[in-house]
Amino acid sequence: MRFAIRIDMIWQPFMLFLGATRGNCYLELHGGELQLRFGPAFNHTISRDNVIGASRGSWSFMNGMGVIAGGSTLGLVGSTGGIVELELRDSVHLRFVGWARGVRRIAISLEDPQGFIDAVTSAGPSPEPTRPTPQ
Repeated sequence: MRFAIRIDMIWQPFMLFLGATRGNCYLELHGGELQLRFGPAFNHTISRDNVIGASRGSWSFMNGMGVIAGGSTLGLVGSTGGIVELELRDSVHLRFVGWARGVRRIAISLEDPQGFIDAVTSAGPSPEPTRPTPQ
């Protein structure tokens, strides 16, 4: 299932500097993987099992638009609306134009935020491995 990243018209000219268009900015769930795509320069796949939470969030334009990294959060945003925050079990290292960043949260502006949340949480995260209890 593919979910388009929301890019407001006011930001579209700026996104063209990244090569980001409505056609190449999306999230795609296929099998046990989640593909994150924001233009030709950002294309990463993470394990669906690593996603432990998805919820509505917020994003200020003061945080920036496009591919934005700060602390342990990555933003893939073209709008301040439709924000979904993904929480990851384990940090993932993502690369964009020469920099790499380890993140545990990803904020994404989506055209259909609730549809994505429903899809990514429908199977639920994989359970933590269980360890035998000593007897």
